[in-house]
Amino acid sequence: DPSAPVFQSYINSRDFTFATNTAASGDLGPEGIQFVSALDSPTNQPLILLANEISGTLSIYQVNTTCDIVGDINEDCVVSAEDLATLLAGWGDCPAKGACQGDLNLDGVIDALDLALLLSNWS
Repeated sequence: DPSAPVFQSYINSRDFTFATNTAASGDLGPEGIQFVSALDSPTNQPLILLANEISGTLSIYQVNTTCDIVGDINEDCVVSAEDLATLLAGWGDCPAKGACQGDLNLDGVIDALDLALLLSNWS
């Protein structure tokens, strides 16, 4: 939940056994960070992107979520009125399969099937 951050772990992909001026040392000098939500991710999982200034590389880390509930559109681990409102706001055809937040079965349309999936996990 980006609005309520909690420290989980520290990741460092650098290999300290190699000199910093070699490719073998790994990613060096993280400078820019970008969060990619599961809805915008090509893997359907939240991602953290790090731009590394020294090595000129990009590090991509998958964020493992603690809950995976069908219908939890806003990813707050509860299927609630907020999720229902998002689903209803997008009712109808999507521009592409998986392109709409409320398209829970990824068939390219938000319809009664998606509503049934959401309601089956209502909190």
